[in-house]
Amino acid sequence: MTIIGKKDAVPRPVPRSKVETGRSGTLLSLHLPFSAGGGLAVRLTSIFDLLVLARRCDLAARSEFMSDLIEITDADFQQVVLDSALPVLVDLWAAWCGPCRMVTPVVEQLADEYAGRLKVGKLDVDSNPTTPGQYGVQGIPTVILFKGGEEVARLVGARPKAQFVSMIEQHLAEAAERGS
Repeated sequence: MTIIGKKDAVPRPVPRSKVETGRSGTLLSLHLPFSAGGGLAVRLTSIFDLLVLARRCDLAARSEFMSDLIEITDADFQQVVLDSALPVLVDLWAAWCGPCRMVTPVVEQLADEYAGRLKVGKLDVDSNPTTPGQYGVQGIPTVILFKGGEEVARLVGARPKAQFVSMIEQHLAEAAERGS
């Protein structure tokens, strides 16, 4: 991957692109505008370069637009999830996983809808392999609901939003009944 232009700025995930075919194969040239102005010209020579760039753009978009969704790591899992006073919904995912990308908008909606009553976070299994191993995660996406530091429910695979809502509501209702 060849980068020409600003290297410190964060790209917005809406690139203008051009595909060139030559003797050395197909080359994808992108121009990524920045929210602060300017741009970045990128020439990608492999599919790996494209995946790396897509991940960077995806992470930039998420940090800019998703304030209620928490990024969870192996290092902060104990503090953010297990020690939380609120129930926590954790989406274990990976950037390369198609079904994970299907679940992401649902998880984002849940984070907004349950703000203040439930923490919602995402844990990238590629960057954080310890936690999925500790909880026996064998497939992704896996969404686990924790309450009082314990796993209380789990859904594996792409599911409709109604199934996530049902799981959450059941456990929030149980907590409300015990509290009254």
